[in-house]
Amino acid sequence: MGNRILLVEDDPDLHIGLALRLKSVGHAVCSALDGREVLSTVQRERPDVIIMDVGLPGRSGHEVAQDLSTNDETRHIPIIYLTARHELDHRLKAAERGAAAYLVKPTSPEQLFAAIDAAVIAGKMRLET
Repeated sequence: MGNRILLVEDDPDLHIGLALRLKSVGHAVCSALDGREVLSTVQRERPDVIIMDVGLPGRSGHEVAQDLSTNDETRHIPIIYLTARHELDHRLKAAERGAAAYLVKPTSPEQLFAAIDAAVIAGKMRLET
């Protein structure tokens, strides 16, 4: 059985492609198209993992991750960054916010699926502690 994944990507073509790919291997996908929608979507959908871009309209992925990591109800949810931004400062900000993985676009489906599996395990471990 797949996991419940919140996909936060503002590029419509990429969003659709990723959602289809994730669904094809059994994951349930819910969506947010900008940084302002994420918290309400997380509270409503309760995802197992979040896949999120850095460059989002409204609020950046880093800002959203900061909010999620400091909220008792959401800090256990692992975040996988999937972004075109490869610069060290973005990687460091992601690490500071507890990112489960930082993947640079384009990435292979295998790399994404492996990151999801590892992130879900880490999220379950966070819940137990």
